Amino acid sequence: MAGWGYGSKNGPHAWSKQFPVGDGQRQSPIDIITAQTKPDEALEASPLEISYDPKDEQVIGNTGHGWKVDYTSGTSSIRGGPLEGEYALAQYHCHWGREEDRGSEHTIDGKRYAAELHLVHYNKKYGSFAAAADKSDGLAVIGIFLKVGKENKELLKVTNAMKDIKYNGSKTKIEPTDPDNFMPDTRVYWTYEGSLTTPPLYESVTWIVFADPTEISKEQLAEFRHLKRHANDDEKGEDSDDDDGIIADNYRPPMPTGERAVRSCNAPVKFVKKQ
Repeated sequence: MAGWGYGSKNGPHAWSKQFPVGDGQRQSPIDIITAQTKPDEALEASPLEISYDPKDEQVIGNTGHGWKVDYTSGTSSIRGGPLEGEYALAQYHCHWGREEDRGSEHTIDGKRYAAELHLVHYNKKYGSFAAAADKSDGLAVIGIFLKVGKENKELLKVTNAMKDIKYNGSKTKIEPTDPDNFMPDTRVYWTYEGSLTTPPLYESVTWIVFADPTEISKEQLAEFRHLKRHANDDEKGEDSDDDDGIIADNYRPPMPTGERAVRSCNAPVKFVKKQ
């Protein structure tokens, strides 16, 4: 996957040249047009169940395209709602803008939020993330919009680590985070069949996008923009449009929804704590 990015030369418009599936009919993100979403009683009859276990040590790293926190225990999972079977949490990451008027990948009636958090899960029947990644039912991603507001206490564990992962390839350990605390106060969500939003763009994702945003402070969001695309300040990448080399505007524009249905669910999400 070397060579892809978000600049004018190697950005989303060029990805399908290297990854032809990017021109497929099940690509993500999309613009969710609320008037065209369809309430689904089946989703309400089988509530989305979230069971996260934050006790294990976590590592955050700079991927050159953003930051990513690995969840490796396999004991944190989701089930129910639009999912058949159980999906284990593998990692979470974020997309954000250079300015606060953009950054999210999904849009709602054309509206873009300042950032979007993605909790990435794999179908446990495949045994691993790598084995599940390209299967049509292999992955499930929860998308959470972030808007500028009050400080997010749980995300402090992440934003406080930005200074330690400034450069591409750098990693550090962080205090275990509990993604339950990333969730918005209300849990209305939309779901549709889509893809990864970064290469290799596999059409393997059941998306669960929460309708309401959660808050992050202006200062926390600014910490994301301290990350660099390169391994040091002297290195030049293949696409050096941004002279400062910061990671920002790392989002893919909405893709055509086509004939896909976007279903909505108003049922409460069920949170189950591990014993």
